[in-house]
Amino acid sequence: MLMVIVTASCPVHAQEQKFKADLKSNSIIPRALKNIKASGTAEFMIVQNATATTTAESIPDINYTIKVNGISRDNVSAISINKGHSGENGPRVYLFPNSTLTIQPTGILLATGKIDPLKLEGPFNKGKYSSLLLSETISKGDTYVIIRTAQNPHGEIRGQILKLNIIQ
Repeated sequence: MLMVIVTASCPVHAQEQKFKADLKSNSIIPRALKNIKASGTAEFMIVQNATATTTAESIPDINYTIKVNGISRDNVSAISINKGHSGENGPRVYLFPNSTLTIQPTGILLATGKIDPLKLEGPFNKGKYSSLLLSETISKGDTYVIIRTAQNPHGEIRGQILKLNIIQ
């Protein structure tokens, strides 16, 4: 009897979803002070193992890139993701670490990194499964990014996180 065992190495397949928030002062509730020249974008990529067979394997990574014009690094008091629909305020669920903020030679304020699921707050503080809950909430359009400054403690610019519809 001849037995042949064949093994194959299959790459892990990942599903990526991309989201973006356009950060503007007119999205702040209540309205920010007048003459705000700041603007920016926050982009998110949710990467999930498409071949996951268990909940633990399906925990996604949430990567981010935030770019802001018109606000200095020293003036930023907080950058966060909050839960809430467009037109309403909601609780903070993630505070981006200030250590990720850098100033580019062009003057753009930049923050990049990966959301740490163990640092999610409030109803999203569920340990290692927190990023799964946050990714589901982002996918529903129920989150926004807000940047607060000393001059505008209620928020200087804000944008709803929405799914990008990419045509390939």
